[in-house]
Amino acid sequence: MVTGRQIRAARELLGWDRADLSRQAFLPLSVIEVIEYQESASMLLDGQMLALRRTCERAGIEFAADGPRLKVNT
Repeated sequence: MVTGRQIRAARELLGWDRADLSRQAFLPLSVIEVIEYQESASMLLDGQMLALRRTCERAGIEFAADGPRLKVNT
């Protein structure tokens, strides 16, 4: 499961601010702010976390065991 801390790191790797991620994921900015400051994902936010993860992955992020990183094209 992806954490709020990993979402924040992925967003920063992409050079996005919270508003950018909010627009790309079609989620309210307030949701991004709450998720990024949680230590772990709440069960109530699972669908939103999935939307954020998929948005980051579409933009070129890979969530690895040691944290998010930009995908390397081979």
